[in-house]
Amino acid sequence: MKKNLIINQIEDNQPNQSHSSSKTLNMNTQEKTKDINELHFEHQLWTRELKFYKDELAIFNKRLAEVESMYTDKEILARSKGFQNQLTLQNNLADGLLLDLIGHEQFLADTAKESVVSINRRVFSDHPELRDRMDNFVRKYRELRNEYMRYLSSVM
Repeated sequence: MKKNLIINQIEDNQPNQSHSSSKTLNMNTQEKTKDINELHFEHQLWTRELKFYKDELAIFNKRLAEVESMYTDKEILARSKGFQNQLTLQNNLADGLLLDLIGHEQFLADTAKESVVSINRRVFSDHPELRDRMDNFVRKYRELRNEYMRYLSSVM
């Protein structure tokens, strides 16, 4: 969207408006592509991020166990259990994303083996579904972490 806004701003200064509109329309309908090195780098980055989140989830679970050992209040314990469930769900989502990243890496490796000579010139889909899932995971994870931290500060 930012690209189109910038392109539109640049094109607004162009004399031929009808030509500019078709250019923007064509960019909107084209699928984004990346070369194998860009995808591999992005996969490595996402994998490291997900492993970090999984480590943090484990720490959060240990802290919840401490809260549960300190309190007998049913409301506090119920909220703690709710967070445990959410943390488990996030951990499972991270595992699913990691498996899909491994699968896509394997696809790229297999493709590279098949066409060693031309692999650096070949472009691949920017995997929009995987990107959306990763973006959604990160957004929901941050929301959960913020809510979790507010909860901990209220009981500690």
